Order: sequence, then C-alpha cells, then structure tokens
Amino acid sequence: MKKIHPELSKLRLFYGIQSAIAIALPLLIGLLMGNLKLIILPALAAFLINLFLGSLSVSYRDKLLGLAIATLGCAGVMSLGTVTGQMPWLLVILTFPLLLLFNFISVLGSTATAIGQVVAVFWLISTHLPGNLDLALERFWLLLLAGIWVMVRPWVIGLNDPYRPVKQAIITSYQSLTHFLETVARVEIADKDELWDVETSQAQHQTGTMIAQARSLWHEVYISQPGTHIEGQRLIFLIEKLTDIYREVIALTEVVVGQNKRELAEMGPELKQACQTLIEVMKTLDDIVKLRNTSDRQEIAQETLAMLTTLQQQVQDLKKKFRIGSNSPETTTPNLHKLILILNNLAEQIDATITLLLDHQKQVEVTLQSVPLTPVTPFWEILKNNWTFESINFTAAMRLATVTTFAMLVSILLHWHHGYWIALTVLFVLQPDYGGTIQKAIQRIGGTILGVILATPIVLQIQDLNLLIIIPIILAALTAAFRFVNYAFFMLFLTMLIVLILDLDVPKDWQLAETRVFHTVLGGVLAVISYYLWPIWQRRSLPRRIGILLEKSISYFQTVAAAYQGQAQSAKILDLSRRQAELASDNALATVQRMKREPKQFQGNVVGTTELILNGVSFINGVTTLRQHLQQFQPSQTLPGLDEFIEQVTKTFENLQQIQQTGINSLSMPNFNRSLHRLTDYLETIPEDQTEEVRSLSFIIAELHQLTEKLKGMFAAIA
Repeated sequence: MKKIHPELSKLRLFYGIQSAIAIALPLLIGLLMGNLKLIILPALAAFLINLFLGSLSVSYRDKLLGLAIATLGCAGVMSLGTVTGQMPWLLVILTFPLLLLFNFISVLGSTATAIGQVVAVFWLISTHLPGNLDLALERFWLLLLAGIWVMVRPWVIGLNDPYRPVKQAIITSYQSLTHFLETVARVEIADKDELWDVETSQAQHQTGTMIAQARSLWHEVYISQPGTHIEGQRLIFLIEKLTDIYREVIALTEVVVGQNKRELAEMGPELKQACQTLIEVMKTLDDIVKLRNTSDRQEIAQETLAMLTTLQQQVQDLKKKFRIGSNSPETTTPNLHKLILILNNLAEQIDATITLLLDHQKQVEVTLQSVPLTPVTPFWEILKNNWTFESINFTAAMRLATVTTFAMLVSILLHWHHGYWIALTVLFVLQPDYGGTIQKAIQRIGGTILGVILATPIVLQIQDLNLLIIIPIILAALTAAFRFVNYAFFMLFLTMLIVLILDLDVPKDWQLAETRVFHTVLGGVLAVISYYLWPIWQRRSLPRRIGILLEKSISYFQTVAAAYQGQAQSAKILDLSRRQAELASDNALATVQRMKREPKQFQGNVVGTTELILNGVSFINGVTTLRQHLQQFQPSQTLPGLDEFIEQVTKTFENLQQIQQTGINSLSMPNFNRSLHRLTDYLETIPEDQTEEVRSLSFIIAELHQLTEKLKGMFAAIA
C-alpha cells in the first residue's frame, strides 16, 4: 500500500485557479443578491463539473460536448431527485438503474467516466433535498446556467487556439519519455532487481499511452478544422518524431540488457554518462516545446545542440574504448555497434525536431492516411460487448449500484436525514480492484474525518458572510490542485468545501459534524465488506489478458518478420501492430500488479505469471528493436534459415496459447539452434569487405538469439 504523502510534482496550480473561478462567480452573484441559499447548488455544480471534466486531455470540441452532457445530466437528476425526494421508496428504486448506468458508461472512456461520476454525485445529493415541481424547475435552470458558465472558457480558447490540447499532450509525452529514459539508465541493477523490469515496463507503457493519446487528440482536432492548416501538419510531424525517439529508446533498452555482462561492466561509466547527457538533452527539448518566444527557444536550442555534440563525442569515446588493445580494425560486438548506432540515431532525431521547432517556415507533408491511428469501435458495440457478467466493467458497475442502493435503503429505514453521505462514500471508495478499494477507504475516511473536524469550527465560529464566501473559493482551488497529488489531501479539501457550502443555510452544530464522520466511516466499512461478499479477483481476468498478449505478440512478430522476408510493410501497419502488442502487455502487467495487492489466499501464481508477462514485454521490445533495424537491413539475398525460424516461433506461440487455454503441453520447445546455425553459416560466406552487411546480419542473429531466450522464459513460466 502506498504511503500517504504528497507528490508535489503533480500539483495542478492552473487547474486550481480555474476551479476557483468556476465556483467564485455563482457565489458572488448569490452574495450580491442576498440569497446564498438559492445559489448554493449552482455553485457546487459549476465546481464539480469543472473538477471532473476540466482536466480531461481531449479536444475542445469533445470537452464542450462532455460539459454539455454533464450539465444536462446534473440538472436532470437534481430535478428528478427534488420531485421524488418525498417518496423514499421511489428514490431507492430509481437509484439502482441510475447508478448502474452512470458507472457502466465508464467503458466508453475518460470523458464518459467523468460525466458518470459528477451526475451520480448530484443524484445522491438531490435525494436529501426534496421539493415541489416549481423548485425542481428552478434548480434545473440554475444548474443549466452554472454548466453554461463552465463551458465559456473552453469555448473561447477553442476558437482562438484549437490545437492547444495537442501541444500540451506533446509536452506531457516528452516528459514521460524523459522519465522512461531515466528508468532505462538504471540498467546496472537490471540483472539483480525484478523491480527494474517492472518499472521500465510501466514507464514504457505510460510513454506509449501518452504518445497514442497525443496522436488521437491531434486527429480529433485536425479533422474538425476546415481547409489545410500548416500548424496541424507540423504538430503531427513532431508526434511522429517523438514516436521515432520512443522506438529508439525501446531498442536501446533491449540492446543494453542483451549486452555481454563483462562489456556492460567495462563500459558502465561511459554508457551512464552518455545516457545522462541524453536525458539532459530530452529535458531541454521539453523546454523548447513549451516556450512560445522564438528568441527563448533559440537560446535553449543552442544549449541543446551543444549537449548533442557532447553526446556524439561520448559515443565516439565509447566506440574507441573497445578498439584499444586489438590489432583488428573492428572489434566491437554486434550489440555494441548497434548501441552506438542507436545513440547516434537518437541525436539525429532530436536535431531534426529542434530544426522544426525553430524554423516556422519549414514545410512538412504528412498525409492523414499515413498516420497510425488505432481504429475506433462504435460506442454501441462497446456497450453491447460489455453488457455481460463476463465483463469486469459491468460486474463492477452492478456491484457499485447494488451496494450504493443498499446504503440508501439503510439510511431511509433508519430515518437518517444526512444518510446520503454513506452512499457518497461507497461511490468514491468502492473500486473494481481490491487494492484500490482498501487504499481509497483509508484515504477517504481519513481525509473526510479531518476535513469535517477542520471545517466545523469555521462554520460555527465565523459569522461574516464575505469571509465564508472567500474560504470555499480557496478550498476549491486547493481541491483541484491536489486532485492528482494524493487522494487523502483531495478528500480533505473537498470535504471542507462541501461542508462549508452545504452548511451556509442550515443551523450550525457539532452534532451534524459527528453524524457526517459516522456516516463516512460506515460507508467505508460497507465498501470494504461488500468487496469480500462480492469479490472481483484479478485472477478472473488474467487468463484472457495473457491470451491477448500471446495473440498480439505473435501477430507483431509475424508483421515485422514479413518485412525481413521481403514483403512490403508500411510504417503505419508496423506501428499499429506494435501498439496493439504493447497495449496487450500493458493490460496484462497492470492486472498482475493489482493481483499482488490482493490477499494471498485469493492470488494465483503471481511469480510465474509476472515472469511470463515480463518475458512477453521483452519479446515485444525485441521485435521493436528488429523493426528499428529494418532501415539498415539490406541483404544481398534472402536469408537462409529465416523462414524456418519464423515457423518455429509461430508454433511455439501456438503451443503457449494451447497451454494457457487447456493446461495441456503437447509439444516441446523447437530446436532453434538449427535455423540460427543456418543464418550463422550464411554470415560466414559474406566477404569481409562487406562490413555493413556483416554488422547488420550479426546484430539480427544476436537479436534472434535474445528472442529465443525470451520464448524459453515464457515457456518455463507457463508450463
């Protein structure tokens, strides 16, 4: 379990200011009108809609659509709750289908998840604020106006700078790539620490996801803009350059890990120094992307170019070190030669990126058809495919709706006027996975109790309305700013804000605070107990995740292998196949990581499964390394033994899939040495003066050997 401590690097100050502005205007209007009671719900709506949807990394068009749906949803459920609030049994009946819907739509993505969360919160709040039809209509229009107010900012910015979310996504991708490179640079502990494998895989997953999101976001904006736009072309060129750098870093990881231990130890200081220079270069590149002023960009670019020169010199020094003491003109191993080539490629890619960023007149041509965009599944198909208890999303939504409805029923039967706090706690605490539920329960309960303790004296002692308005605005800023820092801090500030807002028009006493604390603790306990009564253990979904990993891994290998056999494969096809394989490995690794946080008696074979998945990740990365090598691969004839090797790998994966599905192992590992020896024999026939072909084929054979080791590791883990 993670310690409760703030990760201040994730602090969102601008997001906090934006949220403070969202709640400030309705509160100030209510203060000027002398009717704060009227404006409490619209102020809370403006804040919560902005809180849940304001930080989404989507195009302004999609954000406006999401804000509009969330606004209509909040206004609709508030009106419905107001009218039905005097009929408790009807509230209970409506709560289940509504919460099932609001949570199930999370399968549609982050925007749908945010909409479902904020509308669900307002439904639960509305259940303890009954009224007549006139009051329901009044609340509907007030919440509608609050939502329109939140929509103003993205609408204005979207008109002036529609590509702004894309630029931010590119900056985030560069930052993530730098973190990935920093993780790779810790390779000296790779042989003795499984944590390095996991951390590197997670950093790679985050980077790949960020780049894919940036590309998808670019596509959403690009197709919505009329005519030809140079800025869009330049941005997708930047994203594709970023993808090239990302693939080179993956290749760097595999080459370094596959390096001879003696050589790795000998070149450790030089390699680490080169990696550190590369990291510093990436950080300055991130700064160049952020800056808008051309002169500032040029100043930092000069520093970056100087560091690139240093990097190139370090690479040359590394190369010279392994030639010293030998009479042979070339004693570098295939892996070391490839390592030097990758570092040089990285320097060239970064240099090309800097050139584009500094030269605003530079024309780039990228056709939409060449961009590797993941096919989008229609939303109705996603909903239909997940509307089954075989889907964890559906099961989790059904469980959350059931437990929340039960909490509502208990509060009604016991005549607890503020019992909706129990349901709200369940809504925020009960997660699809066990570890997330326990962690959220502790942080939610701790944050809420402390929030109530801190907020109640403010409500009881401060009588100045002006001050009571200023404090919620400050708390709104802190809540949003700390949302991604730590959940306990987020709940602390959110609880204080809600207590202050909702208590502006009610009698103040300590008993109400004690009731809230009691209901929060009760809701947290109910969420944890319900997980044991209706568990969703990760071992249930793991076989499917591993099956997809095996399927996508062999598909990616066959795609790259076909290119080596002389079959034309476009960069788009290769990248789409790589992305699908990476997503499969990411999902499998995330599942086993969640399984590790479950009680041991409910876990499966964690060690063997982790070993299988990590070998799968490394296999995919090895294939990516071969894919990067395609541009240097120019053989004088078809490689003998390659067809046989590809067939052996395919049969091995088919056997792995059979073992995974049935538990029956009908075949042994193929004799890869036979096909690899044929390649080695061919290598010896190449004249020595054809240095580049010798180097290229030597590296390919070395990498194929590495792939066989990963296959053996997968076979040993699953058998």
